Amino acid sequence: MTDRFNWLEFEEEEGGGRPPSGAGRGPDGGKDERWHLAEAERAFTDGEFEPALRNYSAALKYKSDLEEAWAGQARCMAMLDQTDLAMKWGQKGLDLLPTSRLMASAMVTVLARAGHPAAALELSDQILARGQDALSHAPWFWLDRGGCLLADSQESSAVKCFERAAEMAGNNPDWLQRIGHAYLEGNAPARALAVLDKVAEKRSERAFLWILTSRAAARMNLMERAIQDYEMARALDPIHPALPKTPPRAAKGANRPCWIATLVFEDATHPVVERLRGWRNEVWLVTSMGRGAAALYDITAPLVCRLLT
Repeated sequence: MTDRFNWLEFEEEEGGGRPPSGAGRGPDGGKDERWHLAEAERAFTDGEFEPALRNYSAALKYKSDLEEAWAGQARCMAMLDQTDLAMKWGQKGLDLLPTSRLMASAMVTVLARAGHPAAALELSDQILARGQDALSHAPWFWLDRGGCLLADSQESSAVKCFERAAEMAGNNPDWLQRIGHAYLEGNAPARALAVLDKVAEKRSERAFLWILTSRAAARMNLMERAIQDYEMARALDPIHPALPKTPPRAAKGANRPCWIATLVFEDATHPVVERLRGWRNEVWLVTSMGRGAAALYDITAPLVCRLLT
């Protein structure tokens, strides 16, 4: 374990024990597990995952079987790309709370982010097999399931899961933001931006929201929008941990021509050509394999166009 997260090791000290469970006041100025849990959830929603992690861990010092805190720890570590730690602490949570569907559902996201979408989907299926009527924390379940389906390239099924999560959460803006973030993490920036724009109507004061919309717009090569949203985020919180040090830049070659489509429609600004260009920028240019395919296309397409004219 890295020194950065040594404070997660909250093993019981001999003769000391944990602070008492319950909603009473704790020894640290009236803060108890519910106070820390509320702070953790606020920080998580604001994209401040390390403060959220600290508060989830602190909550467990008061109530060691608090499933929201165990699941929250695993999610925070996954969002911080500490997937080895997320797997370790997620498994500890499962060992302690073997019947908790919330804990198991958090592990679905951990597995997906660790690059194991098939295992994530298998675990999600196991949770679902226990019966939908008994699903606890159902919005989390459908959000986690949607994320692992996206990681497994099953976008249409993921969309249905996200829609169900939004419905069960009453289209709460915080939940819509989580869905938009999941779309962004799953390389679906257009869907992410569409959802996040709805959140902006209710949560325009949240810097993390604008950081997410800036990322989504940049991936779609909407650079004016991406820079505008970046500046909005910086104005709201110039030291937000997720805020990049510099404004976003267009992907290299994002404005390159669509050779064959332009030839067919005889107009580089034709709506079909624009859609194809957007698809290329959104799908191809965000991965190394896609950029390689685009480079090969740029070499061969002009030759094909000469043959066709």
